[in-house]
Amino acid sequence: MEPFDPSIFSRFDMEYGDIRILHSRIQQLTVQNGEVQHMLIGHETGAGVRILKEGTWGFSSTTDISFSGLANAVQRAHRTCLSYQGQACLADVRPVKQMGKASRHSWADDNLIEVARKLESAMHCSPHCKDGKVLLRYTDTIKQFSSTDGTYIQQILPLVVLDFWATARRNGKVSESHFSCAFMNLKSLEEDELEEKALETAQEAIQGLDAGNTPNGQFPVILGSSLASIFIHEAVGHRMEADEVMKHHSLMKDKVDSLVAHPSLTVVDTMDGAQSWYGYDDEGVQKKETVLIDRGRVQGFLNDRQSAHYFDTDTTGNSRASNYNTIPLTRMTNIMALMGDMSFEEMIEECGQALFLDGFVGGAAMPDGAFRFVARRGYFIERGEFVSPVGKSTISSSTLEALSHISGVGKKVTMHYSECIKKGQGLMVGLGSPALLVSQLRVGG
Repeated sequence: MEPFDPSIFSRFDMEYGDIRILHSRIQQLTVQNGEVQHMLIGHETGAGVRILKEGTWGFSSTTDISFSGLANAVQRAHRTCLSYQGQACLADVRPVKQMGKASRHSWADDNLIEVARKLESAMHCSPHCKDGKVLLRYTDTIKQFSSTDGTYIQQILPLVVLDFWATARRNGKVSESHFSCAFMNLKSLEEDELEEKALETAQEAIQGLDAGNTPNGQFPVILGSSLASIFIHEAVGHRMEADEVMKHHSLMKDKVDSLVAHPSLTVVDTMDGAQSWYGYDDEGVQKKETVLIDRGRVQGFLNDRQSAHYFDTDTTGNSRASNYNTIPLTRMTNIMALMGDMSFEEMIEECGQALFLDGFVGGAAMPDGAFRFVARRGYFIERGEFVSPVGKSTISSSTLEALSHISGVGKKVTMHYSECIKKGQGLMVGLGSPALLVSQLRVGG
C-alpha cells in the first residue's frame, strides 16, 4: 500500500482521520509429552478506520483493503460519529514518513517441531515430572498507518512466544509450574539457555510437591521477580494509563510529584532491551521511554494523543490496538522497575520472620487500588534463612499502601512476557522487576 489518496476522506467533514492496515501471519504449535497436539498456520489481512468529528470518534473495519473497500469503511466510520457531540481533541504531532522493509523470515515446520520437542523433553527430568507441554507461537505483522495529518508509516513487527508448563505428581499430590518468554526473531530459539529454563520449570513443579501451607496474617514479604513484575504491571502500571487517570475516581490523578514509594523505586515504560517492540504506535507516534515513578515520586502517565491534549503534555507512543478490527487504547509496552541497591541476601537478613513468594497463578487489581494476587510458590523465612517451602499463597493490599511499604529494591531485573487483556483486547506486554521487599502485606494460604 502506498500513502493513501487523500480523496478517500475528502467527501466528509472531519477534524481527523486515519487508516491502519495489517497483514498478519502466524505459525503455532503445541507439543505435549513428545507429541504434536496442535499446529496452526494462518494469515489475516484487514484495515481499521478512525474518524474524529466534532469531538466524537467513529470507527469501522474491513477485510477489503482496495480503494473502494477502504472508502466504504470511511463512510461507515463517519456515520458512527454523528450520534452526539463529544469533547475529544488531539495533541499536535509532527507528520512522519517512515518506510520499514517488509521482508519476512520463517522456519520450516519440521524445525519448529524439533525445537519444541527438544524443549519439552528437557522437562522430563524426574520420574515425578512426566507431564510437560510447550507452546511455540511465531507471528509477524506488516503494519501500515496513514493519517490526514500527513503521516505514513510501514513497520514489520515479529514476535516469538514460548510457554512451558510442567506438572509433577507424587503420592496423589500434584504441583504445577509455568514459564513464558518472548523474542524478536526465530534464531533466538537456538539459545542453549532455553533448555535450562525448561528444566527449571520442571524442577519448580517438583519442589512444589514438598510445599506446606502458608500461614495467615500480616508479614514482611519478599516478592520474587516474577510476582514483583505482576505487581508493577497490574497494580501500578494500569493505574498510570492516562485514559484511567482522566476519570474522576483515578487513584493517581493528583499524585504527580508526590512521594508514593521508597526512593530506590523507579518505574519506566520502555523499549530498551525489550521484546514487546514497535517503533511507532497505532496513532503514528514514535514510542519513547516514559518515566512513571522516579525515585519514589510520580512523574507522569502513559498517553495517547487525546490524553496528551487533555493533560497538556507530550505524547508517549502508547496507543495500541490488538488487531485491525479493534480501536486503539492507551496500553503499556514493557513496564519495569529499575534495579535498586539491595542484594537478595540483605533482604533476607533484614526481614527476620517473613515470606518469599514468587510466580503467578491469578488475581486482579481494581481501579480503586485494591489488589489480590495468588503466588505459585515460596518459602517461609526465619532468622535470615529459608526454612520451609510453601505452596500457593495469596497476597492482598492496595496499590498506594503496598508502594509505601516497599523498603528494599533488588539489584537484578528479570523481564517476563504475558498477554494483557484490557477492554477485551489481548496484547503481548513485557513486565520486569528486581525482587521487592515489602515490609507489610496480608498473606493467606
